[in-house]
Amino acid sequence: MSPSLVVRPGALEDAEGIARVRMLSWQSAYQGIMPQDFLDAMDLLDQAERTKRSWPRGEDPAHLVATLESEVVGWTCIKLAIEEQGGEAPEAEILACYTLPRCWGQGIGFRMIQAALAGLGERGTREVVLWVLESNQRARSFYERQGFHPDGHLKQETFIPGVTLSSMRMRRAL
Repeated sequence: MSPSLVVRPGALEDAEGIARVRMLSWQSAYQGIMPQDFLDAMDLLDQAERTKRSWPRGEDPAHLVATLESEVVGWTCIKLAIEEQGGEAPEAEILACYTLPRCWGQGIGFRMIQAALAGLGERGTREVVLWVLESNQRARSFYERQGFHPDGHLKQETFIPGVTLSSMRMRRAL
């Protein structure tokens, strides 16, 4: 009998599992996109502490985790955005969606995105955006299969010293 996947709200106790998913996913997905020495230097304990320190004290941002048995194998983070100038409808943003590399292609990311979108729809959100590295074709294709499309907005990311990465915004209606 195969273990069943559960997508549920994340809790502070999931911080180490979330950090592990993010770290291992980054180390695999961003090879050739981000400097290898940056990826190699990622440390699980440091990542877990950062996750704990930045844990929200309310509903926003909201974390979802996917578990197989009791292991966290996926993580998604969503945030309600402030209403944009000009009276446009409020948006939400998917800040992250990662699964352990050994779980890629098993539908876990899809289930997490669907759960996030369903929860946002129940809150009255009409549009969702996300940012993805332009050069990450695998992630771009994943989000396109979920109904997201590029909306023409680009930004330069400089969170790695000395490295500039280009991100594109994708959007979908609910």
